Amino acid sequence: MTQIVKYVPQYEVQLFTLLELEGPEWGDYWNKQHRPKYIEALAKSETYIILENDILVGYVRTLNDYMIWIIDLLVNKDCRGKGYGKLLMEHVCRQFPGKEVYVLGADDVLPYYEKLGYKHEGVIYNVTHKEP
Repeated sequence: MTQIVKYVPQYEVQLFTLLELEGPEWGDYWNKQHRPKYIEALAKSETYIILENDILVGYVRTLNDYMIWIIDLLVNKDCRGKGYGKLLMEHVCRQFPGKEVYVLGADDVLPYYEKLGYKHEGVIYNVTHKEP
């Protein structure tokens, strides 16, 4: 049975296992140095997980502002192609009726969002100050 529920800390182990399985590309989320910061980010955001027979197979993390920003979307590699990502995106849209929903995504995921019919708008830049 597939269900989408709001993330609560009882799912922390399953969520971080999913992130670790994704490998070093998602290391800033699960490594020892950054994990506490990501736990804090989860507490400050609206996060939903998708369960298949009580096993966490994906999640979406959002920020609720005057619009909704989808910050993270991840589905277990072994479960991709089954529509879980789309279900999570649709769930977010239903949770915030009347608000525009935007997703932040790198160039490598653009084809996925375009396949779902989403329009590519704008760009994002890192403006973090770096000391010379």
